[in-house]
Amino acid sequence: LAFRWFPDIDIQDMGKFSFFGFGFIHNPSAWLNYPLPLDIGFGYFYQKMKVGDVFESTASQYGIFASKTFGAGISVTPYAGLTLETSETDVSYEYTFDTPAGPQTTNFTLNLEGDNSFGTTVGVNLKLAVVNIFVDYKMAKTSTVSGGLWFGL
Repeated sequence: LAFRWFPDIDIQDMGKFSFFGFGFIHNPSAWLNYPLPLDIGFGYFYQKMKVGDVFESTASQYGIFASKTFGAGISVTPYAGLTLETSETDVSYEYTFDTPAGPQTTNFTLNLEGDNSFGTTVGVNLKLAVVNIFVDYKMAKTSTVSGGLWFGL
């Protein structure tokens, strides 16, 4: 399970900033009497970010993921995923400005839908006792490279 949340912050003249997200990946082999050669997971993730009535962005992702860990205290885990994604961002505000004829108001609205609809990710995680290092590459209409370093058991 994953849960993302940030406390609301008041942004002067724009409203409250809020951020919320959740997700899960389930490995169906937990219900099987015999181990599968790979760890398989089915997952869903959702997140929403909002700033008052001015900005709102949502994203969701469904996917199937596979990995295989080699080693124990020191290990290498290659992984891959296939995902279906959606995202949308809306911006809307009213702007008032002075002119020689008096104050004028204009409305600005923008709606963007994400380019990605289907993605394939390949990556590897290296665990060295309490240090984890990962890098992955996502192939999609907008491709990305991610990496990270974290400490923990």
